[in-house]
Amino acid sequence: MKTYQRLTLIEREEISRYLILNYSCRQIAIILNRSTSTITREIQSCQTNRLKYRAVSAHRRSKQIALKSCKQHKLDKINH
Repeated sequence: MKTYQRLTLIEREEISRYLILNYSCRQIAIILNRSTSTITREIQSCQTNRLKYRAVSAHRRSKQIALKSCKQHKLDKINH
């Protein structure tokens, strides 16, 4: 089973380009060798409408969410 890896900025740029060209989520997923649900979730979470997906802002938002989700370990709490 393949482990999940976050979308890269390059992949997000490709998503943006293909959306402008009216490709479906399924077509984009096939081109990027990703799951259709990954592409769909990415587009839904980072756009106001289909043509307003911005790769750079989506990537920045993804990085912020990833940093927030890092949990502090019990031993780190004691030492700081």
